[in-house]
Amino acid sequence: MRKQPSLKKDERGLAIVEAAILLPLCILMILAVYYAAIFLCQRANLQANLQNTLVYYKNVDSDCYVELADDMAYNLNSSTVEGTASSYGNTKVLFPYRFFGLSFKEEKFEKFFHSMSGYMFFDDGDDITLDVDTTNFIVYKTITATATQTVSPAINLSMVGIPSELTITASGEAVITNGDDFIRNTDLILDLLAETALGEKVMDMVDKVVEIYNNLKEKFGV
Repeated sequence: MRKQPSLKKDERGLAIVEAAILLPLCILMILAVYYAAIFLCQRANLQANLQNTLVYYKNVDSDCYVELADDMAYNLNSSTVEGTASSYGNTKVLFPYRFFGLSFKEEKFEKFFHSMSGYMFFDDGDDITLDVDTTNFIVYKTITATATQTVSPAINLSMVGIPSELTITASGEAVITNGDDFIRNTDLILDLLAETALGEKVMDMVDKVVEIYNNLKEKFGV
C-alpha cells in the first residue's frame, strides 16, 4: 500500500531559528535605548545647569540689589545659592550707572557652574569645559556660553563597534537688559550732551523738527 505524503509541515527547529535572528536584534535595540537614555539625560542635565548659571549671572548685571560673591555656590539639598550674606541678594543699593560696563568675571562664572554640575547624574562634572563670550552693546549685553563634556557609559561595548564615549555639547545665551537702566543711561547722555556745543546744536535741530511737524499737523488738520 502506497504511503500518502503528509500535508503538515515539519516545524521542528523554527523557534530556534527565529530566536537566533530576533534575539540579537532585540539586544541591539535595548543597548541603543540604553545609550540614548544616558547621553540624552546627561545632555539635558548639562543644558539645565548651564541655563541656571546664566540666569544667576544675568541677575548680577541687571539688578541693583544683587552682587556676586567669591564663594557663591549652588546647594542641591536646599535648592539655594550659598554665599556671604552681603553678596547675592544683598540689601544695599549698588551704583546704578555701573551698567555702562560689564562686570562679568569668567573665572567666577566657571566656579559657580561647576558647583552646579557637581550634581551630574553619572559623574561630578570635573571634565566639563566652558567657552564663554560676552558682548556689551551698552543698550543691552549678552553672555553666551557653551559647555562640552565627554560621557562614558557604564558598559563598554567598543568590541562590537559601539563608541565607548561620546562628546555632548550644550549652549545658552543670557540677554542682560533693564528698562530702568536704559532710561537712566539715556537721561545721563542727554544731560551730558546738553552742556556741550554739539548737544546744543542737536537740541536746536530737534526743536526745529518738532516745530515743522506741528506746523504740518496744524495745516492738514491732523
